[in-house]
Amino acid sequence: MAQNIGNEIISDVLEFVSMKIKEGCTWKDKYTGLLALGAILEGPSQENIKTVLTPAVVKLLELFDDECRKVRETVAWFFSKIAQNHADLIGTQDLFPEVYERVLKGLKDETRVA
Repeated sequence: MAQNIGNEIISDVLEFVSMKIKEGCTWKDKYTGLLALGAILEGPSQENIKTVLTPAVVKLLELFDDECRKVRETVAWFFSKIAQNHADLIGTQDLFPEVYERVLKGLKDETRVA
């Protein structure tokens, strides 16, 4: 759907995600928020994705430390989608060291997360 709709899908999905990925949300909320966010990575333009996700990357990286394995697994999937479709977003001098550290830590996690 995101490939057909393009940039217009961002605001609707972000509204949904902002309700799902915040303090006090259940693992199911975080899981569905991450899935929704990952699902739109292949539709909107690179510039729009970068504008929207750059401020959120640090908060999303914190989900690697979530107590729920399913959330950690899904955030690892999400960052793999970022690496495939928007590597320049996480390849900056500011973000790459933390992304790298979190991914290495994830490799030592339970098998499904790694």
